[in-house]
Amino acid sequence: MKWLLLPVFILCVTCSFGQSLEFLRADTSDQNKDLPRYLITEMKFHHGIHLTTGVDALEEAVEGNPYNAVDMRIGWRGYGRKSWHQFFGNKMTYGLGLNWAIFNPFNNILGNPYAVYAFIEYPFIKSKRFWLSLDIAIGGGAGFKPYDPVKNPNQRAIGARVNLFFEPQIEFGTMISDRLDLAIGGGLTHYSDG
Repeated sequence: MKWLLLPVFILCVTCSFGQSLEFLRADTSDQNKDLPRYLITEMKFHHGIHLTTGVDALEEAVEGNPYNAVDMRIGWRGYGRKSWHQFFGNKMTYGLGLNWAIFNPFNNILGNPYAVYAFIEYPFIKSKRFWLSLDIAIGGGAGFKPYDPVKNPNQRAIGARVNLFFEPQIEFGTMISDRLDLAIGGGLTHYSDG
């Protein structure tokens, strides 16, 4: 299980992009307030496989089966209203989301975790109709059935009810219309109680 824990330096790199509270102040560079600010909603569906935890009971009960997950997000796309939008090239999207993973079988010894998280998406290649982006989400998760020597002795991967949720993704997308985009991507969803 320890080899699945993410290195601390990944979290440090993610935190190093944090903003000071200055970005919450009113923007004085856009006096006429004519630069657009877009509220976005996203729905993502995930289908994937489990990486093994090395726990025999989990390999037999859950990890041999694919899993599904759904993400619901609300966010803002910055187009220059704030100075930090301009620093990132007026391309980024940021906001909050909910994730729910559904393991197969549904009634299993691991549970069906859910998470509340903050995300940031930065398209590093972008044209008028297409983009390739890096999306990073981090937050807290729950919904596992933790290890218990009496009630759940075979589940030895997760011992806590509340866990770290971390999800890096790469996405390729296209604009279908002015208000609708479609994207496909790949990524890693990681829950950790370490």
